[in-house]
Amino acid sequence: MESMEAPPTTPNASSSTPAEPTPYRLGAYGLFVLMIVYMLNFLDRQIVNIVAESIKADLHISDKQLGLITGLSFALLYTTLGIPLARLAERRNRVHVIGGSLLCWSGFTVACGLVNTLGGLLLTRIGVGMGEAGCLPAAHSMIAEYTPPARRARAISIFMVGSPLGVLLGMAMGGIVSEAYGWRLSFIIAGVPGVLLTGLLLATLKDPNRAGAGSRSALPPSLKLTMTELLGKPAYWLLTAGASFGALVTYAQGAFIASFFMRVHHDALAGVSAAMGPQAVIGVILGLILGIGGAIGMVSGGLIADHYGRGRVRGYAIVAAISCVTVAPMFLPVVLVKSFWLAVTLLIPAAILNTLWPGPLYASIQTIVSERSRATAAAISLLVTSLVGLGLGPVSVGAISDALSASMGPAEALRWALAVTPIVSLLAAAMFWLASRRPEANPP
Repeated sequence: MESMEAPPTTPNASSSTPAEPTPYRLGAYGLFVLMIVYMLNFLDRQIVNIVAESIKADLHISDKQLGLITGLSFALLYTTLGIPLARLAERRNRVHVIGGSLLCWSGFTVACGLVNTLGGLLLTRIGVGMGEAGCLPAAHSMIAEYTPPARRARAISIFMVGSPLGVLLGMAMGGIVSEAYGWRLSFIIAGVPGVLLTGLLLATLKDPNRAGAGSRSALPPSLKLTMTELLGKPAYWLLTAGASFGALVTYAQGAFIASFFMRVHHDALAGVSAAMGPQAVIGVILGLILGIGGAIGMVSGGLIADHYGRGRVRGYAIVAAISCVTVAPMFLPVVLVKSFWLAVTLLIPAAILNTLWPGPLYASIQTIVSERSRATAAAISLLVTSLVGLGLGPVSVGAISDALSASMGPAEALRWALAVTPIVSLLAAAMFWLASRRPEANPP
């Protein structure tokens, strides 16, 4: 992997405080460590999805309540604390912000495995969201600052490969452990590695451009100035709207896809799961498909965007739009076909296409704003994206499933609730395409 040197100030973004030049190189090791941190971020966030059916049976809750656990409870402080922690990252050492966040969310993930009530699980999931709020904006800001614009999409995409790898580990490990020892131990095992990684992260990663954070010259623009800048760039808000619709689809499908296969294809799973149990089998299958397929899509999205976008927002946004247009017709057959193995096979291209857009999207946001506003811009976008996607996605699908369950039964109800989600992918594509047409996405 090529070393990533600090770039000059982004040419198409104004900056109220010029960045101090630095010879520091993040390099392959730094990017790898940040990717592992993000992998644990998604492992701890997503493991609840594979053990959802066990939690539902143990705590006697509805699909809507399950959606609250998998989505809204996590999103509450994840979105609320994102901006304050991003402002802290603009002023202070971003490695320290990421390390403190890692320790917090990992500890609360362990705590998820120690509770016995719905209320207790909701509170600990809120704690996980509180910790994870500090990771993404600070990491994106670091990567963008120490990466030339022409390689920014691929660098951010490599970092974000951590998300499908986290899904892979969460689905596979969570399913196997939950089947053998119960869902609570799955949370405990998922949380411990993050506690251990915190020390390594703080000891080996540096952020020299925040070393002088106490001096006046190092202070970033005020939140008011940053908001004024963002309000003057409609492309930023169109990108955020596209990300919100895309995230709604991703989180809604992710929260219930394991439950879908266990309900709709229960007989087929029973036929191939004599040794491991259905939860473990579908956990391994989904982990491999969503993890490996997602990683392929994430890296491919960054490479394609850098090749055609050449550091320009217009190219990045068009790649994101194409991703969302093509994934919609690919996912619908997954939930409609009768064959288990055909559904699993069709999920592979859908998983790849559904992860092409995040790298180009976040590279667009980091490119379109001034350098010392990057973490804040990422946090504001993440706030909107998470409220819409993570907060509403799982709950909406759960509510639709509950509403249809009386007439269709729980299996068919969930099938048709998930069948609605591809429509939202088309809305995401429309937002990305509109963003690509804006003047600020096409500087002279």
